[in-house]
Amino acid sequence: MEWGKAKLVLVAAIAAAAGLPASPAPAQFQTRFTSLNCQFASGTSARFDREWDVKAASDKLNFTFEGIDTAHAKAKIVSPFGMSEVLLFKGNNSLNFLEIMPDGNQAFTTVFFSHAREGSNKNSGLAVWYPAAHSRHMMIGKSPVVSHYRGYCQPN
Repeated sequence: MEWGKAKLVLVAAIAAAAGLPASPAPAQFQTRFTSLNCQFASGTSARFDREWDVKAASDKLNFTFEGIDTAHAKAKIVSPFGMSEVLLFKGNNSLNFLEIMPDGNQAFTTVFFSHAREGSNKNSGLAVWYPAAHSRHMMIGKSPVVSHYRGYCQPN
């Protein structure tokens, strides 16, 4: 089985085990945008060698979700490391993006639309930013490394 098909089968199995729909669920909100600019300025990171070593995350993350297509449950993530396809799960007041990297590591981002804050964007002036969370679950060498970030995403 080629990697793309195997990835979709794996994601469907994970979604079923977690009680998530394999495709977008009907939601109470409508998305009227096709991209989100996301910024995560704070979080924690932990590495497991013999015990969990938890620290404040020193890096800040900025990336964009483009080509958001809720009808087909897909989008693309664009970051300084490149671009890759992600799966999209639509909640009642959220969009949830799952990235499965070629090495099997995963990143999961949720953008919550139940709250908003006014902010500024150098390109468009005042704009609405939505709270978001971003988690990464990775194996680096033989060590599990997890991180969780809090930030905001803005529709473009």
